[in-house]
Amino acid sequence: MVVNQKTSECAVTAPRLIQQCLKITVGLTLSFWISSASMADDFAEKELAAAWQNRDMQTINAARAIGWNFGAFLKGTIQENREACHSEAISTLDMSNCENTAAENWDKVLNSEYQFLMTQVEDKEGLRELQRAWIKYRDLKCSWTGHWLGSAGRLAAASCFQQMTLQRTLEIISLNSCFMEEGCLWKQHS
Repeated sequence: MVVNQKTSECAVTAPRLIQQCLKITVGLTLSFWISSASMADDFAEKELAAAWQNRDMQTINAARAIGWNFGAFLKGTIQENREACHSEAISTLDMSNCENTAAENWDKVLNSEYQFLMTQVEDKEGLRELQRAWIKYRDLKCSWTGHWLGSAGRLAAASCFQQMTLQRTLEIISLNSCFMEEGCLWKQHS
């Protein structure tokens, strides 16, 4: 009877021990896999940040071709610099300069992305006309935005210019990324 009781306890306990061992093993395996993936992501982000610093567009475009979100990376980088600048700004002139610097950075990327897009589209004249109309709209809107705000007007206009240039850059980055990646819905595949 004692043996049977111990045997039945083992029969009940053994599956629980196995379950606990499996939970621990699976948990350790998953946490190792997740931390390895996280370390790989951190490494990749550092490598891509270095590629951006060096303007290594071959590496950046290779990463974009496999789905790296270049627009989100740039937005984080440029906006982080903009916020750091604002944290040190003392006057509205300083703040306007922060906005202008960010807008200049976005404008450089916009021009580069626009040039790449021009190599991808058939209707180059249509794209050129669209971009010229957008530039005219942005310039008119932003110059009007600040004209009635007094001393804050310069800051409002600079902020408008920065925000609109950021948005347009992200639009064109998105179009270019679609040309680089497989599976874009509107891209023609051969």
